[in-house]
Amino acid sequence: MCWVERNDFDSKYAFTVVQNVMALAEADTSSKAPVVTIPAN
Repeated sequence: MCWVERNDFDSKYAFTVVQNVMALAEADTSSKAPVVTIPAN
């Protein structure tokens, strides 16, 4: 765990960007799209 000063907005922004990129990299890309069924009577 690291400490970022309360008024160090550049470091906070950089850390947030890195967290978001890491979360996107870990996202499961093999998820299936929802199936839409259309009734044909």
